[in-house]
Amino acid sequence: MAQPIEVVVNIPDKEYAAKLMSRAIADIIEGRINKLPLEQREKAYEILINELRKSIKEGDCSD
Repeated sequence: MAQPIEVVVNIPDKEYAAKLMSRAIADIIEGRINKLPLEQREKAYEILINELRKSIKEGDCSD
């Protein structure tokens, strides 16, 4: 059985780390959506954009 390990991450520049995480998450989402058939991809991107706009409008995103 695998032993749990403790991981400590030193983040001296939180803004830079946030940008890297944002890019990583965007790459994962893009990769998953691009595996869909074209018509489903278009709908998935449309839904994603609308949800992001709604979140920004409601103030759910912090800068």
